Amino acid sequence: MRFKENKAIYLQIADLICNNILQGRLSEDERIPSVR
Repeated sequence: MRFKENKAIYLQIADLICNNILQGRLSEDERIPSVR
């Protein structure tokens, strides 16, 4: 994922998660793996 500099990263991640749920790629109760 490439982040845009004009929007906070946490907002971009939240948008990505919401879009994936709406498009059926993630279910509402599915855990998202952490990556460090």
